[in-house]
Amino acid sequence: MIPGVDVDGWADLIGRESECARVATALAADRPIWVVGEPGIGKTTLVRAAVARSGRRLHEGAGIATLGPVPFHALPREISRESSGDAEQVAGDVERAVGPDVLFVDDAHWADHDSCRAIARLAGRVALVVASRHVPTGELREVPWVHIEIAEIDAASAASIARHILPSITSVRLARILDRAAGNPLLIEELVRDGNESPTMRRAMADRVAGLSPMEQRLLWLLVLAGKPIAVTRLPAGIDELTARSLVAVRAGEAQLRHAVLRDAIQPLIPADEQPALRRELARLVDDPLEIAGLLLDAGDPAEALDVAAPALAGATLARRAALLEILAASAPGATADTFRLDAARAYRDLGEDEAVARLMRQPIEGDPEARALRDALLGDALWSIGQGEAARRVLEQAPAAWPPATAGELELTCARARQLVFSGSPGAALNLLDEALATAGTLPSAYRTTTLRAAIALFLGRTGALEPLRGAWAAARAAGDEAAAGAAAQALHNALLCEAGASEAAAFAHREGERQYEIGLPARGTVLLTEAVQSYTFAGDITMALELGDRVLERAAPAVIRHRATLYLAHALTLAGRLDEAARVRRLLWAPFPNATQEADRLDEAAEAAYWEGRTRRCLELSAVAAMLPRQGELNRVLPALVRSWAQVDAGRQPDPVPPAGGWACLAGATAEADGLRALFDAPAGARDRFGEAAVRWAPFMAPREAVCLWAAGEAARRAGHADAPDLLRVALDRAEAMGFVPLAARVRRSLRLAGKPVGRPSGKRGRALPLTAREQQILDLVSEGLTNSEIARRMGLGRPTVAQALSRVMARLRVDSRAQAISAANVRPAPPIIVVDDQLGAPGILAEVRSRLIGSGWTVVEGFGRNAQRPAVLAGTVDNDQTAAAALLAALDGHGLLLLAACSADTAEQLLDDLGRVGPVTRHARPADTMEARPLRSEEWALLDLIARGHSVDEAACCLGMSSRTADRRLAQARAALGATTTAGAVGEASRRGWLPPPACA
Repeated sequence: MIPGVDVDGWADLIGRESECARVATALAADRPIWVVGEPGIGKTTLVRAAVARSGRRLHEGAGIATLGPVPFHALPREISRESSGDAEQVAGDVERAVGPDVLFVDDAHWADHDSCRAIARLAGRVALVVASRHVPTGELREVPWVHIEIAEIDAASAASIARHILPSITSVRLARILDRAAGNPLLIEELVRDGNESPTMRRAMADRVAGLSPMEQRLLWLLVLAGKPIAVTRLPAGIDELTARSLVAVRAGEAQLRHAVLRDAIQPLIPADEQPALRRELARLVDDPLEIAGLLLDAGDPAEALDVAAPALAGATLARRAALLEILAASAPGATADTFRLDAARAYRDLGEDEAVARLMRQPIEGDPEARALRDALLGDALWSIGQGEAARRVLEQAPAAWPPATAGELELTCARARQLVFSGSPGAALNLLDEALATAGTLPSAYRTTTLRAAIALFLGRTGALEPLRGAWAAARAAGDEAAAGAAAQALHNALLCEAGASEAAAFAHREGERQYEIGLPARGTVLLTEAVQSYTFAGDITMALELGDRVLERAAPAVIRHRATLYLAHALTLAGRLDEAARVRRLLWAPFPNATQEADRLDEAAEAAYWEGRTRRCLELSAVAAMLPRQGELNRVLPALVRSWAQVDAGRQPDPVPPAGGWACLAGATAEADGLRALFDAPAGARDRFGEAAVRWAPFMAPREAVCLWAAGEAARRAGHADAPDLLRVALDRAEAMGFVPLAARVRRSLRLAGKPVGRPSGKRGRALPLTAREQQILDLVSEGLTNSEIARRMGLGRPTVAQALSRVMARLRVDSRAQAISAANVRPAPPIIVVDDQLGAPGILAEVRSRLIGSGWTVVEGFGRNAQRPAVLAGTVDNDQTAAAALLAALDGHGLLLLAACSADTAEQLLDDLGRVGPVTRHARPADTMEARPLRSEEWALLDLIARGHSVDEAACCLGMSSRTADRRLAQARAALGATTTAGAVGEASRRGWLPPPACA
């Protein structure tokens, strides 16, 4: 940050010291300055910082796209509002108003012709700075500007910005953001805060291609389709102009687009009829046979693609081999295509890319029985893995029986059927089937795959002795060079270590093997193992490592099912770490779509445990009751949620329900003793103490968090029984909880110590001195004064709820107050009039009436039309149906009025108006949910409620799943019924199902 400059958006100043010094030097000499750079590069903040350093006052104007026809709109509003006449007269008015201060015209590329003429006349008469995305044109070209081009910041500065915004950002995520943003500060901020660039930024990037010649445009399209650097010597002429416009970067003799956002914005603009020829031309510019074959195939030249791809198979890595085989399958004729397709599916299976396997194997294979059996096995397993269990069941039931298995393909089909039996709730039958298969086909070279599956099922049934067979199968697969099978065996071996050896050993093995799978080119299987390591680290009590690894896993590409599991594990670790708001934000990613009922139950279990540690006992019991009605797989998924429910029942003053038996699982050996302790806590605390102590010992190697809970419970039971050693037991529990970072439990232990008369001191924070608020903090406080909750403020500003909560904490510390109300009073907040935009859609009149009533009830004056009004500030209401009314509405907002708009104009006009209004102040938008269905009138919460009801849930259960009250659910359903024109909720579900937005109702 530049010393002595306190401006909002400081991040844009990192790495800009030389540019800032140049602007300051030119200002000191009153020379006109033209600052040019791409959108988001930091032009505006740079100028403001340089002027602030000079100590002079700044008068700001800006070109605005919506106001393009309005004369002199780019000049400062307090001057141009009353200006009329020719450019010389207006320039004189501006000169007198600015005097010795600085005039800054931002976004001059949108300035009207009259503004540009006035600006040209002001050069040399006032200290003038202009910022634009383009070089000056017309009369402005004649001005002797000091040209300052703002380029991308260096990697170190970019990393500093990202780390300041999010100190906990992982190296993997940071690298991805820096690669995508390519040194653009605003892009870095958007990607760090929201995970994606804003629509405004994408449109700004797309607008930059306007004005290119056809030759330059075609060259740009080639680079977009390439998606990688290409040697400048191979490209057609025109690269210099694209480089000058900062669209293309040339490094080490290779040209590529400046950043990925630019590529994503331009790609939809490439005409479809031009793409085949572009791909053929691009195929002549690259050297990689895989790329060439893919381009030729996409261009409609399968024969040429076949000729290129076939020789490239020799010596290819597994990932390249899979991609080449898929190209060959799409290029080859007849039965040869089926052979290639089957080989490609096996390669993708080995990579762990189940969605690709399912895509390739949906069509039948014509060939010998082994090929058909292998196709059915591959498709069945892939469908199970991506959550399409019913489709997998149909495939395997229709596959021709081949018993006993005599070929490798038939043995794999047997394994697939065994997995189906496990998923269908018959693991014992699956074990018998594999025992018989191994007795007859155990000498086949790939029998270690079957051995792995058999040991995994035995482990699932709670039988001991699975550890050694799995170690043997894993070693056999590695010795055979079958790394894909070794990865599958490693997954099962991790589970065995977790259940029989201990969580620490399991976590270390999964972490080590997962990284190795990445190194050898099997990233999908590596992600699965690292995901399991997240849970194991949590069980081992290393919550910090679980959080770090969970973030890394979610930043990597992974199938939806694996992402669901990783998200669930990360949310659980966040809950135990006491980062409950973050856990809730992560958990919201899990609500839909549910791949299957088991995963839905897992999500509800995690939410129930979070509610327990938040102290919301009733909520915990509601969630666990819904989860208990859903099917489960495995004792681990039954016993631990049952223990959480039992603790909530005890907190509610009720006898706990029985906990399911743990069977032969060593990792669940503490469950029975813990459940006994819970039942004894009411009547015999002394006996409960002993049972909890026993449970802690049994949990210790396998579940450190449960061990810590039982240590606390033993101390609490001793306290209730009046034992003198209760404080000592509680201190042991506190040390254990604090060592692993189990924050909610540590708080409960401290409470128990206070009740035992042995309070534990905590560091008391001192309030900082009163400090001025930043622009963002002031905006948040303005919204607080309007009565908005943290969640509503987060949605309004496009931030995360934790970010809003942290900002409010800083606000209260700066103002030295203890509550939101005191903060509003201390800051003397006068809320800005709201800007509200409603899409012209089904249900819009009702939304407008509701918003109007709410505004009037809040004390705002609502006036029809966008003309100037003497009563200020007021909320002006009306319909924007063309460019003229859009300009009038924007002018009213610039004059300080609020807006209640019905956007009935074209999509381009509406989006541009929203962008421009966003520069005036925060905009609330009532719009269609982002969806492929253009006419879909449902909001996300309405859709979610109807979706759950369609799956068979009651209204109360659906509300519970989504974390809302029954009253809120009824209100959302009423809005959904109105939007769909239905009189009943069942009718709304039926209508949404008829339109294809929901699955058919469960009753159907």
